[in-house]
Amino acid sequence: MTADSSPPVNSDSALPTTPSSSECYEDTTTNTMAQITTDNTSGGLSQMECAMDELNELKLAIETKLDCQAIEKKEQQEEEEASRARASRVTGTTLTENRLCNSIAESRLARMVPKINSSLVEIDLEIRDIKYLDRATRARMLRLLRETVSQELQMKIQFCDDFDEAIDILQRSSMTWMKYAEIKYLEKLRGFDFLLDETMPQMLVRYSKLIDEGELLGIGCDDKSKIMNLRQVVVDKYPELLLVLINRTSWLDFFETVRFESSLEKYEVPPVI
Repeated sequence: MTADSSPPVNSDSALPTTPSSSECYEDTTTNTMAQITTDNTSGGLSQMECAMDELNELKLAIETKLDCQAIEKKEQQEEEEASRARASRVTGTTLTENRLCNSIAESRLARMVPKINSSLVEIDLEIRDIKYLDRATRARMLRLLRETVSQELQMKIQFCDDFDEAIDILQRSSMTWMKYAEIKYLEKLRGFDFLLDETMPQMLVRYSKLIDEGELLGIGCDDKSKIMNLRQVVVDKYPELLLVLINRTSWLDFFETVRFESSLEKYEVPPVI
């Protein structure tokens, strides 16, 4: 029998190599650390990008604010230069030829400042320009202002050396007075009624004047209020007119209807009070 000349087979080399548990742990740890490193790097980049975006937005906001402030400052400078230029053109002759405005009665107080503004426009001035006038001209403007307003208001500004301050005092007085005047006017409107021995036509004339008084004072009174007040007065004395007036929602239509009814013979005598 012939002997086999092939080399002996190593059983270990014939089997697949299986990594040891220590090698598996090292590989897993390496992969995990690599993943963590990648994640940390990505997270760090993301946070940095967000921070850069916020910084850029903040920078843009600051630049925008600075631009706006620069524009405002430039506009203020231009307004001041224009104001000084207007003031430089005013002379004593200008003031002599142009009074601020006609005497302002107490009932015209609400329109005082607009009238003064209008008078200043006639000499190409604004209230804010007065402070750039020379001392003598400013004093003259204050004197003209004092002569313009009522005696009661003169007492409020007699010690003012500044035109702007005087205007502020007059405006505050105007607002206070207007609030008081509005309260008193609305009380008068709500308490309106026939007078003794007064006919309906006479009452309508008086009511119409009261409405005009409110408009002159600058106190708004809507159509609904005007209608309700007058209807209550009329229907209280002449209940039969309720059906005629109940559907009239326009002030002019309502007033003309009442006036037409008042022209009838039955309403030419005063109602019983």
